[in-house]
Amino acid sequence: MVAAFSGAYPLESFQMVLDEELKKADAKLQAGTPRAELYAAIIKDGLDKKEMPKEQARPNEPSPTEIYKAEVKGAPIKAQGRAGHHRPVLDFQCPYCSRVEPTIDKIMEEYKGKVRVAWRNKPLPFHDKAKPAAIAALAADQQGKFWPMHDILFKNQQNLDAASLEKYAKEIGLDMAKFKAALQDKKLQEAVESDVAMGDKLGARGTPAFFVNGSFLSGAQPSRISSRASTSS
Repeated sequence: MVAAFSGAYPLESFQMVLDEELKKADAKLQAGTPRAELYAAIIKDGLDKKEMPKEQARPNEPSPTEIYKAEVKGAPIKAQGRAGHHRPVLDFQCPYCSRVEPTIDKIMEEYKGKVRVAWRNKPLPFHDKAKPAAIAALAADQQGKFWPMHDILFKNQQNLDAASLEKYAKEIGLDMAKFKAALQDKKLQEAVESDVAMGDKLGARGTPAFFVNGSFLSGAQPSRISSRASTSS
């Protein structure tokens, strides 16, 4: 899915956008759009880059009323949904990114079979260990274990040094010779830099940022369930 949002929204805000985008996706399917071509059709007429901020947008961020061409080709994808693409732009060292993970999990649970999450990296310049962590995650992806590495990196945000990255690779069962070789592969560094450039082009300056079928949403979005838990405790 591709929509634009800004601010700290609760799970309900995601739900509102997801429900609307799923309706649009269903309409395209009923009109004859092949399922495999659905996402491309949705973002076909989207913007290639951020325009000047509209009245509803924060300065230097995409407009929440526009659709953007947030490509997902080549990105690690979680779950195969029938219609929606939820494309987060994240930094493994960003504390706000770790806070939004429970919300993403709830989205995947509540929209099971309907939504896919496509990951893009955006290591921020002041997070010195974010880029090596991103490269390590892509190295794990080469062995089909991006998401296990993703999970362990977020659980250990305070320990992302080189020795720790190797430790995590062993814990998730990677072939260490292949993993170490991949860490030296310039193609993975270029892949991370390409993600950053793509995010910058669309106007995703900080993290976390989300593109839901082309619509933009930024900020750590607490889930309704976790909010209730904190209220009742």
